[in-house]
Amino acid sequence: MKVRNVVIGGLLLGIGAGCSTRIARIPIVPVPELKIEALTRADYRVIGPAQGEATASAVFLFPLPICWVTVSGGGTYMFRLNASRRARDLAMYNAVESVPNADAMLTPRFKDERSSVFVWYTRHHSVVTGKAIEIKAEKP
Repeated sequence: MKVRNVVIGGLLLGIGAGCSTRIARIPIVPVPELKIEALTRADYRVIGPAQGEATASAVFLFPLPICWVTVSGGGTYMFRLNASRRARDLAMYNAVESVPNADAMLTPRFKDERSSVFVWYTRHHSVVTGKAIEIKAEKP
C-alpha cells in the first residue's frame, strides 16, 4: 500500500513538473492609464520602435497560504500570485524608458513565456514591442 502511494505521488509530481507555455498576443486595450482615443494625430509624435522585457517569479508554499512574487530589477510582492501581470507591467515600463523622451506606446505587442514546477513555482517572462510616442506639450 505504501509503495503504491509513493508511485502515485511520484507520477502526479512528474505530470505537473516542468510545464511550459508560450503566448503571443495583441491586447485590445493598449494602455489603461493612457486614453489613446482622446489623442489626435496632432497631439503626439511617433519617436520610433521600443522594446522592453521583464521576468517575474511566483512562489506558493502549498499547502500553506504563503505566496509571493519577485520581479526582475528588484521588488517583492507578498501574498500575490499575479506574476504575469507584474512581468507585463515592468516590460511596458522598460520599453517606454528605453526610448529617450517617450511618454507611452502605441499598439504594444506582448510575447509571454511561462514555466512552472507543479504549483510551487511559476516564472513569467514578458517581452513587449511597439511604437514609442511623445505627447506634444500644449502651447499657451
